[in-house]
Amino acid sequence: MKGFMIVVEGLDGSGKGTQSKKLVERLQNEGYKVAHFDFPNYNSKSAWLVKEYLSGNFGENFEEMDSRLPCICFAVDRLITYRDKMKELYDDGYIIICDRWVTANLLHQTSKAKDKEECDKISNWIETLEFEQFELPRPDMTFYLKVPYEYSFKTITDRYKDDGSIKNDIHEKDINFLKLSYENGTYISEKYGWNTIECFTDSMRRIEDIHEELYGKIIDHIKDLK
Repeated sequence: MKGFMIVVEGLDGSGKGTQSKKLVERLQNEGYKVAHFDFPNYNSKSAWLVKEYLSGNFGENFEEMDSRLPCICFAVDRLITYRDKMKELYDDGYIIICDRWVTANLLHQTSKAKDKEECDKISNWIETLEFEQFELPRPDMTFYLKVPYEYSFKTITDRYKDDGSIKNDIHEKDINFLKLSYENGTYISEKYGWNTIECFTDSMRRIEDIHEELYGKIIDHIKDLK
């Protein structure tokens, strides 16, 4: 029986990791077969190209870079991880919860497009590469955790402020990249029918409240998977 893939997507600092792990823990406690994957997969050699890209070794200005280069870096990491770690679980009927997936390329690497026509061209290329040529599974449900890019940037900055040994990557230190990704998020999430979770009003919503909203949207779709 084919598995069920849930993807949690959003800007850096939006709470993807926290919400993914809470879902995994709750569903496991309820008796579901669940596996969690976090991308990029920095614990694997498959992320070598990603590390090279994010460290700036291919160039630090993402707006001047052909979108296909970073797309391929991230896609190769997913392909290797899927074949080595995920496919067997997916084919065995596991619920796979991913913090980022192909959706990350669709959200971020189309953000510098000058118009919707160019955005569609890039996103169609990404879909062909990852879903058709690499044969990665399409998510059954995707959740877009929507937070303002200013909040995202502050969260990232605070994360690294007290540890000089850790450096922001070329995306995290570029507030314009976050701004473009945020503005692009509305169009991409609507285009692909993602479930948008409004995580911020005057301040960030409680983690538990966001979790309950996610869980409530998921549970009816997976209740027969035990």
